[in-house]
Amino acid sequence: MNALMCLLLVAGSELWQTDPARQDWAILGSQVSLATLKGEGICLLDADNHRVIVIGRSGENLVEFGRKGLGPGEFQAPAAIAVHGDRVAVFDSIRGNVAWFSKAGTYLEDQRLPAGTVSVFQPSVFSDGSLLVTSVRLNAQFLQSYALEFCAPDFSETKTMVERTAPPTDWSRMNDTHVIIEYLVGQFETLAAGIPMGLALAQDMVVVSPDHPFGYRIDANGLETPLKWSCQPRPWSDGDKNEQCRAIADRIAANAPFGSLITDLVIQKAIEQSDLPEVRAPVDAMVPMDAGFALLVVDQQSGVFPDLVFFDVRGNEQSRVDYVGPTTALAIDGDVVYAAGIDEHDEMIVSARSR
Repeated sequence: MNALMCLLLVAGSELWQTDPARQDWAILGSQVSLATLKGEGICLLDADNHRVIVIGRSGENLVEFGRKGLGPGEFQAPAAIAVHGDRVAVFDSIRGNVAWFSKAGTYLEDQRLPAGTVSVFQPSVFSDGSLLVTSVRLNAQFLQSYALEFCAPDFSETKTMVERTAPPTDWSRMNDTHVIIEYLVGQFETLAAGIPMGLALAQDMVVVSPDHPFGYRIDANGLETPLKWSCQPRPWSDGDKNEQCRAIADRIAANAPFGSLITDLVIQKAIEQSDLPEVRAPVDAMVPMDAGFALLVVDQQSGVFPDLVFFDVRGNEQSRVDYVGPTTALAIDGDVVYAAGIDEHDEMIVSARSR
């Protein structure tokens, strides 16, 4: 699935749709990331097409910027997006940098990501410009890990908060399907147990990790406080296991140099050999808000659909709603929940709904 139509909806009614007369606008790739421009709309990273699209709250196309390349303001493998004030940050996995733009699309500067970083997701920015990101890292021995990292504004200092390492892989036998199966098993088991994620909230942060699956808040003084909410982890069903593992395998196949070796048979064998935890990690996504944050949660209480659980800035649950909609990327601005994901027609949908 290389190209997908995009549609923006509000409360079920059409607000914005790409112009079919312009093929470069009419098609969105399958990899997207969202960030809000406070009260103005959203920045949408269309990773497959190496660009950022800024869409106003009324659905108007405000600006588009970025392209594939190695020059200033160009991308090779854009992975995630974040907004700090009126500046937009685009994280590039292959170039190993963060490209900063104005919200009008003017290129400002590049910053280097820490050595060994091969991908980034869930980036968020503190009020002073420091960043909190989950990095996929690869060391000199090709050992892969997932690390929640605090980075100074100029990346002069990086502190690893939590790190989870995947089992080693013998990459000298990369073309051996048995090695690929072993690698997938390691990824399935590592990711199913939950990887560290964090969210910057002005000066505080919220962290979720395999050792703390229900999350905790760290204030500006370093004091850790568990989040106050109700959650009952859900056991893995065969359907859940199959769906999650295949989604992981599809992402790896789309980006790895050995992606062509990840066939349906290889995936199925890896699923059969995987020993997942007894229960699912409950938190699927963390989303910043103006006065708090939200967690996308799958647990015993959420039924068929996940819950979107809203918290105040001190980590106390305020409310929750059944969430029915795309889950590839989420962003919240005021009372509007923006989301992107694949719908039942295999199309990329970007929706905006009142929370």
